[in-house]
Amino acid sequence: MRVASTARRLAVVSALVLGGLAGVTIGEPRPAAALPSTATTVDVAGLTLDFDYADHTNITPSPGTDCSGSSACTGKTVGDVVRFNGVVTVGSTTVDAVVTTRPSAGPEATGVVTRYERSSSFDEDGKFEFRVDGPTSTTPGMVGFLFEFYLAGTYTGPGTGVPVTLLNLGVVVDDIDPLQFFQFSAVDGYSVADPTDLVYDGANRRFSNPWGTLGTDDAQRAYVELSSAASLEVWGGTEDGDSSTFQVTFGPATWTGSTTSTGPVVAESLAISDATAVPSISWRSSPATDESDWVVNPTCDAYAPGDSSFATPLSGTLSPGVYVTHCSGGTPPSDFTLTGYTDGELVVYAALPTVTSVSPPSGPTAGGT
Repeated sequence: MRVASTARRLAVVSALVLGGLAGVTIGEPRPAAALPSTATTVDVAGLTLDFDYADHTNITPSPGTDCSGSSACTGKTVGDVVRFNGVVTVGSTTVDAVVTTRPSAGPEATGVVTRYERSSSFDEDGKFEFRVDGPTSTTPGMVGFLFEFYLAGTYTGPGTGVPVTLLNLGVVVDDIDPLQFFQFSAVDGYSVADPTDLVYDGANRRFSNPWGTLGTDDAQRAYVELSSAASLEVWGGTEDGDSSTFQVTFGPATWTGSTTSTGPVVAESLAISDATAVPSISWRSSPATDESDWVVNPTCDAYAPGDSSFATPLSGTLSPGVYVTHCSGGTPPSDFTLTGYTDGELVVYAALPTVTSVSPPSGPTAGGT
């Protein structure tokens, strides 16, 4: 990560917005409504979340039916919600994962979940596992799961819970066999086993496997890294209707020798109070790289509100307001491929008024006797 410095003592809030996912650090002063006071951020770099079905709560329907094999159970039907309790603890903060079963997010029909997390031979420790069939034995199909994160025990249904944003979250999906695919709602950076039969479609964030020849699970693994995630949606599917089984690990990659591509370079937001000179805009890439690793660093500037051409970066003094930040150019390390840029916001707040306490005068007031 490259962090820009500013001599101004008025820097108060740093915010990052990436693909609709936000992580915020709070300082003083700031507007009272800038961030819900209940939001929590947890760094899970290098940690593996534990999806243990032995410790779950059926939210919708409640109490629902626990899974034990191929029979119907909570989690297999679109709209079902299951809370996996205590998937990770960092310091004194314990986090639950709330998982909602979702329909297809692509041209394929919504598939059928035939296994959900648990059966006699389908419950590897820590992994979230499911099996999906096409709606018919010859019809392509997919099904998804929305993962949301909350402080332990706070989520009991819609509108409840203290949200948690996970920083530096990794996700590994194993065993994407021929004519199967796996898709993500967000990808900052990714890697695949080397060699591999997998093909990555960046537009849809989909890893697919044509008629592969390598024939081992190790060759059909993909790893995705997210800088910050309050939620993540994933989908698994079959291109020919056959049954497809997926094992998802929320944690770091388990192989070496992978090839990696960066996600977008992100221009970091910076909120400052009072009119001030345009500060240096921070940037970062994901997976994280050091500034010195780049052949040519990207250039990040501030632009006028609504400016989508990014033709004229701002300079001089900014009045209070909201401005766009944007990066351009740059040559990443040789083993990275730059896939784009993500815009942030530069927010300038008016300075808070200074209140001076004045003691009342002593003695008779004017006009008194």
